[in-house]
Amino acid sequence: SDLQIGLSYFRSQSDSDFDNVWATTTSQDYTEDTLQQQWQVFTHYQATNRWLTQLRIGESWDKYNQQLNGASQSEFVTREKQLSWQNDFSLGQQHLVTAGIDLERVVVSGTGTQSYQDRNKSAHAFYTQWQVFTDSFDFLSTLRKDYSTLSESPITSNIELGVPLTGGYQINLGFGTAFK
Repeated sequence: SDLQIGLSYFRSQSDSDFDNVWATTTSQDYTEDTLQQQWQVFTHYQATNRWLTQLRIGESWDKYNQQLNGASQSEFVTREKQLSWQNDFSLGQQHLVTAGIDLERVVVSGTGTQSYQDRNKSAHAFYTQWQVFTDSFDFLSTLRKDYSTLSESPITSNIELGVPLTGGYQINLGFGTAFK
């Protein structure tokens, strides 16, 4: 059995100046400041030679501040906590079946001229995936059921076929569904 444990961290910061074509005067100075951060702890555990289980726990945080002539017009802070558990089952050399669950909790706080109608969101999803690998083609099929406080809990899916070309290239054709 093989256990791997890791930690990741990401941070991005930007400041933007822009023109507003709807401004009443040309002396208006519009700026935006954004900060994004994310951390994650993850494990990969090869439980058997045919079963790999992965657990990810993390949180993302972003802050957005829009200013006019140096005065804050609106500010939003979003925090998202995530938990994901994925299990990969190898069925021989050519088949891989994946099953998992995703959980998330989002909280938005803000001030200013803009407002968020939905400030809190909880969601969880169950998913499964089947992959086939052969010398003449690769095949992928997924199915996912989401449950959310903000949507009608849709089912999404996709199907994909890949055919190898010369020189290590591959052409893929796929179709999928999504929701807003």
